[in-house]
Amino acid sequence: MGTRNTPFKVHHLRIFNVEQEKEITKRYTSGMSANNIAHQYGVERKTIIRTLRRNNAIVRTSSASLRLPHNGHAFNKLTEESAYWIGFLMADGCILSRRHNVPASKVVLRLSEKDKSHVYRFKRFLSAKHKIVISRNKYGGLEYGIAITSNMLVKDLSKYGVGPRKSFTAKALSGIEHNRHFWRGVIDGDGSIGTHRGHACISLNGSKALLKQFKQYIIVAISPQFGGAVRPIKNIFRIQAECKIARSIIDNLYAQCNIALPRKYAISKRLLREHHTQ
Repeated sequence: MGTRNTPFKVHHLRIFNVEQEKEITKRYTSGMSANNIAHQYGVERKTIIRTLRRNNAIVRTSSASLRLPHNGHAFNKLTEESAYWIGFLMADGCILSRRHNVPASKVVLRLSEKDKSHVYRFKRFLSAKHKIVISRNKYGGLEYGIAITSNMLVKDLSKYGVGPRKSFTAKALSGIEHNRHFWRGVIDGDGSIGTHRGHACISLNGSKALLKQFKQYIIVAISPQFGGAVRPIKNIFRIQAECKIARSIIDNLYAQCNIALPRKYAISKRLLREHHTQ
């Protein structure tokens, strides 16, 4: 007697444990979109929606986040602060476009707890009424994030080279590569300043094209003799300067500025102060 393939219905199965479902519900009710959460967990939006409904969360319409007030013209004009945030977002932000199956484009910034004040400053810069969402990263540490749905912001950022999937292809456009506030933002987002073997040191990780632009900025604006190499580090690139040239770069980027990542600004002041007292 042969077997018969009997059709059956697959019910919505749990793919998250209880704690994960609580965390997803918490993020959503705090203001994060279902699309953004789905992107974080690597699942489809409908999976998140099912999880939310299973946990009795009220699911918002796709246009709800569009009604939250913010300054969509924040990047229309280059100022010290707008140039800085363009650099920071190029290094450490995230752009989600409609090609990611979201109803409108988004600007996302998410930083570790030690830099949470910078997320709040970004929110103030955009005059945004969006909530700061606190979550845990894959290592268990706290993260503070904000997601702004705004086609206008994304369009203006794209003029300067800030767009989706930029990690390996980022390149500054429209002349902003000559702006020191832009480069301070890039360093704050994906660079490092400190000491190496007792000497001042500054380095930047990123795409090959962006680091070549940074090298050219240093040569033109700071030191024509700079010969730092853009070297491959795993799947990205790095450029580094030490000693006198490092102090000159730090002085150029961080002296007399009105916005910087607090912990890196403090290091820059210490390094420059130590140099002047030697």
